[in-house]
Amino acid sequence: MTKQKNNLQSLNKSLFILNIILLVVFIVIQVGKTSIIGTKSVEIEEIRRQKDEIRLQTEILRAEIDSLKSLNRSESIAKENNLTIKPVTVLQGDNTNELASL
Repeated sequence: MTKQKNNLQSLNKSLFILNIILLVVFIVIQVGKTSIIGTKSVEIEEIRRQKDEIRLQTEILRAEIDSLKSLNRSESIAKENNLTIKPVTVLQGDNTNELASL
């Protein structure tokens, strides 16, 4: 009976040590995952901030493009460069080769 008792105590001791090792491994894994998630969260926030900044720059550039496309802007550039509007005669025909020979 003492041999069985010794075996049982040895088994209990081994299981206790195994439980302690598993608990330590679990804690190490959790700490590792938490630190990785924390690092990735910072990276995600930085990317979101950059995305918002790029979106704002895009809006500014679109507004500039729209202002440059406007008729008033075109007219002011023409005046600054002393450009004038000249009348143009538009010829229309079914066959453009005939127009070229006229």
